[in-house]
Order: sequence, then C-alpha cells, then structure tokens
Amino acid sequence: MDFSGARFPLLAASLALLFLVSAAQGPVPAPVPAPPTPAPTVAPPTPAPAPVTPAPAPAPTAPAPSPRAPPPAPVAPAPAPKAPAPAPVTPSPAPEAPISSPPAPVPAGEIPPAEAPTSPVPPSTAAGRSSGWIFSTAAVAAAVYAF
Repeated sequence: MDFSGARFPLLAASLALLFLVSAAQGPVPAPVPAPPTPAPTVAPPTPAPAPVTPAPAPAPTAPAPSPRAPPPAPVAPAPAPKAPAPAPVTPSPAPEAPISSPPAPVPAGEIPPAEAPTSPVPPSTAAGRSSGWIFSTAAVAAAVYAF
C-alpha cells in the first residue's frame, strides 16, 4: 500500500477525529478544594507564679502525754462478716441459630448489592472516558503511521 499521496488528508482526518473525541468527552470536572485548615490556636501566656511564703508553725493544741501515764489500749477491729457461698452455676443451653432465608435471586446481567462497585464516577461516564481514550490513541497512532 502506498500512502505517499494521502499523507496530508490522513493526518488532517486523524487530528479532526482526535479533536472531535476530545470535545465529545466534555470538560474535565474541577477538583474538589480541600477544606481550609483551621489556624493554630495559641495559648495565652501564663502569669508568673506568686512567691511562696512559709506558713507559720502551728501552735500545739494538746499537751504532750505524761511519761507516767500508761499508753492507751489498742482497739481491735471487728471481724468482717463472711459472704454467703455463691450458688452453683449451671450452663444454659446454647440458643439455636436463627434460620436465615436464602439470598434473593439476582436477575441476569445485574450485580448483587454486596458486589456493586463503589466508584464515585457513574458507569456511563467511566465508559465514555475509556472509549474516548481508545479513540484518541488510535487517532494519534494513525497520524504517526501516516508519516
């Protein structure tokens, strides 16, 4: 095959196809701006602590015991009452597992909810972008091949 006479028309057609596919995809959505970060809070300066003055020694309130007086007898604590013995624990029978119904049948060609994609891009938009990328690449490849 000899494309020597058809280089310019093929290049023009490839570039036109590239332009049309790019225009059909629409504008690229603007990125979502990040929320503003709050300004750091600065704590107010703490005042200098007041100087500590020593407290005066307390005056004795009771006279010291006489060395001749016998020491007071210690008081024995009352015995603590005994706790009653705990009742024997009998194991309770295990509860039966609830009978679950089988999952509902999924129509052919649909994705079950548990396996549904969580992409923020709608499927129609994602499919359009991927096919546009393929056509754009094909147009560039055709233009390169023309030379």
